[in-house]
Amino acid sequence: FSIEPGGAIARANLTAAVLLDVPKADLIGRNFEQFVAAPFQGRLRRFIETVFASGARQVLEVALERGAGWIRIEANVDPEASCDAGACRMIVTDLGQVELHESALRRAFIILDNINEGVLVTDAGNKIVAVNPSFTKITGYRAEEAIGRDPSFLRGAGGARQPAHEAMWRSLDTAGSWQGEVANRKKSGEPFVEWLSITQLRAPDGGVGNFVGVFSDITQRKQAERALRELHAELDQRVVART
Repeated sequence: FSIEPGGAIARANLTAAVLLDVPKADLIGRNFEQFVAAPFQGRLRRFIETVFASGARQVLEVALERGAGWIRIEANVDPEASCDAGACRMIVTDLGQVELHESALRRAFIILDNINEGVLVTDAGNKIVAVNPSFTKITGYRAEEAIGRDPSFLRGAGGARQPAHEAMWRSLDTAGSWQGEVANRKKSGEPFVEWLSITQLRAPDGGVGNFVGVFSDITQRKQAERALRELHAELDQRVVART
């Protein structure tokens, strides 16, 4: 869909018409809000306002009217729109009935519990609300030792705020995601380097809901890269000495 600032549908493809069970020609000009269940209509309005205000990609999950199931909306401002105010481009995915939606969530949690990467979920205030078993395996901290704390505790006592953290928050504010290297310490005090990917999840009202971080320990890889650089430097010196 392409949605105008007031919520009216400016464009829609055939799949959109099938999803809403309305002929494509009849969708143009109608407000998208009327197809959403009443308890979610206010959230949708605020969501669209946020998209136009920020221009950044936003995500929202809402229920359709008359028990038609759930949808996932990914939206951003359409730079190619011909109207002066621009248009909100929405990609809408059918999540199915509530039971299917909850089943998908359960499957997601099973996957997170069994992957080798560490996963931590924080609330809007950046306090940890959940971790997976690999988080404990990598950091040494049990779930009960991590939940309720700011992830910065992994930097260790007196750990300085790194430049990467400033860039991380700027990227999360503007793009909703960030990835890069972060230096932390395990519970044992052993330093380690992790490759961290963070995604911002929106709450149903359009505000910040959670942050999901997925990371892996790349310390050995970094050590191997350093050793390789040192070897190359030594070989270069030997070549210079011979010539």
